[in-house]
Amino acid sequence: MAGEGVEAIINGMKVNVGNERLFRRLDMFDSLPESEKAKVQGWELMGATIGFMSIGDHGTVCSYCAADAVRPESKQVLAEFRKMGINIIMLTGDNRKTAIAIGTPIGLTEDMIKSGLLPAEKLDIVCKTTEEFEARGTSIFVKQKTVLMCGDGVNDAPALAAANIGVAMGHGAALAMSTADVCLLDSSLFKLVYALRMGKAVKAKIVQNVTFSIVVKIIVVVFALLGRLDLLWAIVSDIVGMVIVTTNGMLLLTGNKTIEKKKANKTNEKKKAEINITKITSF
Repeated sequence: MAGEGVEAIINGMKVNVGNERLFRRLDMFDSLPESEKAKVQGWELMGATIGFMSIGDHGTVCSYCAADAVRPESKQVLAEFRKMGINIIMLTGDNRKTAIAIGTPIGLTEDMIKSGLLPAEKLDIVCKTTEEFEARGTSIFVKQKTVLMCGDGVNDAPALAAANIGVAMGHGAALAMSTADVCLLDSSLFKLVYALRMGKAVKAKIVQNVTFSIVVKIIVVVFALLGRLDLLWAIVSDIVGMVIVTTNGMLLLTGNKTIEKKKANKTNEKKKAEINITKITSF
């Protein structure tokens, strides 16, 4: 059940496992003991994702919380995005308290956090933002803004497909990876920063090389028309220009790549299990 959980028949009994939204729809959440609701609220303040299980006529038999470990590089990566002039919005299916507990420590304000979203609602936000940018149009003085969606779960797949650029994490769900435009080879967010910087650098190199080549050709044509350039020097200028353009392009293989590799290695050393089941209680 998209955005809610799963349902199955086990040994002739219906079993539901899912979030608060599912159990409110099934009219089971309000019947929880007050002590259990208090525990759930405490888990939410910790930034954990809350779930419940019901078995047939027994009703709700347990609650649990699973905490996604925030990637240690997240705060630094978001700071880099802001320096690059990128506006950030967090889209999550978690409830408001959990989303704020996760987003605030990494530098997001409450207005940047959209919580309690179903996959269709994530898709709707991405589509509306994309349409808004396209409606503004482009001109010489105004660049077209694009929407980049980064995710790793099945629930992110529709939004990844709808965004101008969909980026899937390398260790994410297969569906997310198949619908994205770009798939990072691992789960280090530094690779996303590196990819954005490399994209801008490649575009700059293209402009530099094309401009240089045109200028060289114009100079050669002018000197040839004036009769001051023979065939030998025309060939030499063409070869030298090709070498300069090639060398300029190869400069992309150095520079930031080494820095990003060091950051990624440092992050991987500190990285722990991404999902830690913290507590399970039965009642």
